[in-house]
Formats: sequence, C-alpha cells, structure tokens
Amino acid sequence: MKILLVDDNPEIRWTLKVYLENSGCTVIEASNGREGMDMVKKQNPDIIVSDVLMPEMDGFQFLKEIKEDSDLHRIPFIFYSSIFNEEKEKNLARKLGATGYIIQPKTPEEFFNELKEILSSNTEYQKSFPSLHIEDREYIRDYSQIIISKLENKIKELEITIKEKTRIEEKLKKALEESKKKEESLKKSKIAFMNMLEDLNIAYKELHKAYDETIEGWSRALDFRDKETEGHSQRVTEMTLKIAKNMGFNSEELVYIKWGALLHDIGKLGVPDSILFKADRLNEEEWKIMKTHPVIAYELLWPVEFLRKAIDIPYCHHEKWDGSGYPRGLKGNSIPLPARIFAIIDVWDALLSQRPYRPAWEKERVIDYIISLKEKDFDPEVVDIFIDILAEDKP
Repeated sequence: MKILLVDDNPEIRWTLKVYLENSGCTVIEASNGREGMDMVKKQNPDIIVSDVLMPEMDGFQFLKEIKEDSDLHRIPFIFYSSIFNEEKEKNLARKLGATGYIIQPKTPEEFFNELKEILSSNTEYQKSFPSLHIEDREYIRDYSQIIISKLENKIKELEITIKEKTRIEEKLKKALEESKKKEESLKKSKIAFMNMLEDLNIAYKELHKAYDETIEGWSRALDFRDKETEGHSQRVTEMTLKIAKNMGFNSEELVYIKWGALLHDIGKLGVPDSILFKADRLNEEEWKIMKTHPVIAYELLWPVEFLRKAIDIPYCHHEKWDGSGYPRGLKGNSIPLPARIFAIIDVWDALLSQRPYRPAWEKERVIDYIISLKEKDFDPEVVDIFIDILAEDKP
C-alpha cells in the first residue's frame, strides 16, 4: 500500500513514515497541498493523508482539487489534523468528499489503527467516492469561517489586547452596510472578509505565520470571486517579489510587499458588482466609482496596525510616472517604489491572460507595450530591471 503524507511539519511526517514503513507500507511525502498534487500525479498513491493548515495550498483546497480531477477523485483522502474539534470543520470535510478524519495528536500506533478503521468502514472506497457537491461561494464562506475561528482561538490563547477596537468596528459597520447592497450570493463571503480584518488587528510577532497564511487565503477567495482572474494575485505577487529582491529590499520589507500585492484589489469589495462585472465599457459616472477602490483599500487596511506598512501597493498601484494616475495624481519618485514595481507586473499579467472581450497577447507584444510606456505610466529604471529579469528567465 502506497501512502502519501502531506504536512508542513517534518517531525510529524517522519514519525508516521517510520511506523508505516515498519508496518509494510510505502510512504511518499509532501510539505503542502501544491507539492501533494504533483506527487499524486507522479506517484499515483493508494491513500492520501493530509494536514489542513499549510502554506501555499492548504488541505481543504488540496482535497477540492483532487475531487475535481476525474483521474484522481477515487483516491481515499483522510485528514490528520488538530482542527477537527468543531462540527463546521467536519461538515466542510464531508462536503468536499473526504473519506474520513483523524484528530491530532495521536501516537503512530493509534493513528495507524484509526486509519485502518476508516478504510475498513468504507468498504466501497476502491470503487467509488463522492463527487464534489459544493459551490465556490459556499466553499469560500465555510473556509473563511474556519480560518477566522482558528485565528480567534490563537488570539485568545496569547491573551492579546485588540487595539483601536471602536474605530475598527465603525469602519466595519460602514463596509457591512455597503456589502448589503451587493448581490446576495456574495454577501456571506464579503462579511467573512470584513470579520477577518477585525481579527487581524493584532500586532504580535508570534502570529506572523498565521497572518501570512490568512492573507493568502483572502487572496485566493478574491480570485474565486472572478473566475476570469483566478490565480492572478499569486502570479503578480511572485513576480513583484522577484523584482523587489533584485532591487535590494530586505526580508522584513519583502513581507509587507507580499501582503500588499496579495491584497492589491481588496478595495473592489466596496465597488458594486453591477460595475465590477459589467461586460460593456463603463460610463463616466461608473468609472468615477471604480476609481475609488484604492481609497476604499486604504480605509479598510489603515486601521489594521500590522498592515499599514503593506498599504503602498493597494493604495498607489494605479498612480503613473507622469502624474496622470489616480487616486492622488502622484508623480515620479513620489510614488512608493513597491507600487511602481507592482504597476508594471499588474499590466504584464493582465495582458498575458485571456479575457472575454479579448484574447491573451503574445509575450513579445506585451514587452513592447510596456517599454513604450516608460516615463509615461512606468518608472523607466524599474522597466529596465523587469526586462533584464525576463531575459535571464529565458530557457
């Protein structure tokens, strides 16, 4: 029996691997869901055992992708995690099609016995498994609520005082009032985002990993909202960080650049869906409303103390080198450098991606277009560095 173990904790993987191999199993490993998907496609395991809270791709998203793949959906998928202590976590696992779950911590022997019990109670597991019966909106809602719950528990354990609570609540009330005017189908997920902003108003270094994983979760949820741009936030973040490293930003600065890039369009939560998803060209009044989203991002993020250093990109990525951008008409070096970097990458990724109203551009055409906007839209020095990095990446 070949078992794939997916967990970002190497000690847990090692402990289980030694016991399982001594019990006659073949064990392969991955540290997150993204690596797990690659291993499943290459190694074709008989069983998948996965943690839930992991970087890059968590266990719920990993299971979701497995069940959406017609070649992989029959593989038994068992969660091994400490989070299954409330009914909502168990319900989401069932909806996504999990074969079962084992609650940490367990000794290797206890784990193996529970694994065998789950498999033996699912006598038909080699023949058929539930297909995915959960919509993206429902998944976003349930997933967000679970992440919020876990973060709240960590905050309670560390006894951290929430700062500026009254001011944040006033901002959240305004955001909630605006969200009620939007389509009902997105209301619950947007409320979850607002609640997460409140929960994340904690300046505490021990929660940095939790902050990072949560922000990546927001970004994925924002991409789910618009299928045409799904994956956009992750791609532009990776390229922005690559240029920022090349330009000498230190590790602490890179953390805030990453967060700002992931949340660059969070202000669009305040833009009515009738405008955001309009197929035709926006009229003057609609365009005026659309251009308020950087200001909305500022108003949402500024009260959250630990995100203030990440605000440059969400607030300034539509400013232009010649001063013709918005919302403040900043010019040249008065535009924060992270925003100048991101502005180029945002256009690069958008033009390379297919849209309902146009096909994707060829890479060389996009490069020529970006070069043509040096000293107009873009910082000429950053454009040159960007082009050099593209040249280095060529095979």
